[in-house]
Amino acid sequence: MGNRFIDLIEFPIKLPIAAGLLLLFPCVGVVASPPTATLSRSVEEKREVQENRLRWVTEEIEQLRGRLTDQHRQEKNLLDLLGNFDLESRLLELELQELEGRVSETRRSLERKRHEMEICELRVEEEKDDLASWLRGMYTRGPAPYLALLLGARDADELLHAYRYASFLTSSEAERLERFRRTLKDLQEAQTRLEKEESRLSGLRAEVEERRVSLRRARRRKGRELDRIRQQTDLVDRLVRELSETENELRLLLTNLLSGGSPGWPSGPGIQRFKGFLEWPVDGRISVPFGERLHPRFGTVTPHPGVSLFVPSGQEIHAVFDGTVVYGDWFRGYGNLVILDHGDGYLSIYAHTSRLLVRSSQEVLQGEVIAMTGESGSLEGPKLYFEIREKGSPVDPAEWFRKQ
Repeated sequence: MGNRFIDLIEFPIKLPIAAGLLLLFPCVGVVASPPTATLSRSVEEKREVQENRLRWVTEEIEQLRGRLTDQHRQEKNLLDLLGNFDLESRLLELELQELEGRVSETRRSLERKRHEMEICELRVEEEKDDLASWLRGMYTRGPAPYLALLLGARDADELLHAYRYASFLTSSEAERLERFRRTLKDLQEAQTRLEKEESRLSGLRAEVEERRVSLRRARRRKGRELDRIRQQTDLVDRLVRELSETENELRLLLTNLLSGGSPGWPSGPGIQRFKGFLEWPVDGRISVPFGERLHPRFGTVTPHPGVSLFVPSGQEIHAVFDGTVVYGDWFRGYGNLVILDHGDGYLSIYAHTSRLLVRSSQEVLQGEVIAMTGESGSLEGPKLYFEIREKGSPVDPAEWFRKQ
């Protein structure tokens, strides 16, 4: 009974001493992770859109990598060589786009973590002040409250009651200390996560700059190759022949598409009813009109069954009329190519785009954005090459649209 009584007296005395020792350990640089804030629905929706966009970009990157590998194996002529530069540039552009998206998301995540840390640091300071105040009170009063309860017991029942009361007080104080320890631990873990996020952001920024440098180099390589071709007459003749061949290949593709029959869309009035009243697919001036042309650089006469529109890269390209996408892919000499079937044997063709926003068999409405302008497959910089075909034969697009 004597030893048991001593243990009861020493227990409440040991607790404040342990608490005092806890405060002696420095907490400088330790940071905390607050409870994760519930994001609003709009933020979640934006995040989902961003994730879907990144997923689409990642898929296209994988497809381009495979296509570029195949192109290198099958490289036979100058257009293939120049096309490889375009594919490489497009791949680098997509990788750059993906990295920039991840940089933006990481930056937002970093800001959230910093905000959470600020809240948690305030919690730590509040709990530290509360704990210090409690300890000062404990040392000021000393162990008297516990001793008074235990030493004042006149019988076993009062001693048991005093012991239970003292146990309740010490449990509450232990919980106070444990809560403070948990907060410090959370803070430390948050600091680690924050440092990892900062390191990740730094790495992503370095990759972005690396891709930008690689993209500039790829574009310069294409320019140097074009300069080399222009300086050699035999290469100019060879390139002109290849361009004529690709025009024949496109004509064959269009014939095959028309022979397959109309996809059955649209079901309303046909495009021919709106001849002369359509809107141009982009806002730009005609740099090369419909018909045969004398090439300004190569000095050769070549057919030009469409129009070339001078436009900067990155502009939206709109469908000129309701239709179905019957082709949406890379085509040698034309870069990223979109072909729409408007029914009744009418097709519209959009070439040298930087990015396709539609897929084969997709139905589109008049005015819908189907691609972005660029210079894929182009030998003359950014432009949009556009055609209208009537039952396989090219017609002058200028007659179908409002005057520019």
